Amino acid sequence: EELQFMMGTSAAPLHAPRGMIIRGDTLFVADADGVHGFDRRTGAHLTFIDMAALEPGFINDLAFDGNGVLYATDTGKARIYRIANGRAEIAVEGPETGPPNGITWDATRSALLLAPWDGEQRLRAWDPVTGEFAVVGRLTGGNFDGIEIVPSGILVASQVDSLLYI
Repeated sequence: EELQFMMGTSAAPLHAPRGMIIRGDTLFVADADGVHGFDRRTGAHLTFIDMAALEPGFINDLAFDGNGVLYATDTGKARIYRIANGRAEIAVEGPETGPPNGITWDATRSALLLAPWDGEQRLRAWDPVTGEFAVVGRLTGGNFDGIEIVPSGILVASQVDSLLYI
């Protein structure tokens, strides 16, 4: 209870952590108003990308694309943010995003896969280069959260029925 590990800073406290991803020795954590970077071994705060000016709704999950660019989903505003060089921008927004909850990179498709938080139950792929969307699968369940590539396919968590789908 007394351990102070990965707390953020007084100017940028970690107060509502959500999705995370590790790249090298940095653990990136989605938070209410931005993305923190922590040393994964020591817990030292390395960076904070402040996204408050973009008025996010619910920054949720993180993924790197094949070029090492970081993306974040915003479930509350139906957006995907691109984060590069310490700055965030809206990469795409609108109903075609899902709205996005989970996100992961699919090297086979060269696209980001999106797990939607809606009732349509469609898994989408979004190509950040062309901006094109494609439906890559339909599932029962809904309010999809995590999404990951696994050897046997795509693993998706459903909060509607508390099941994992492949």
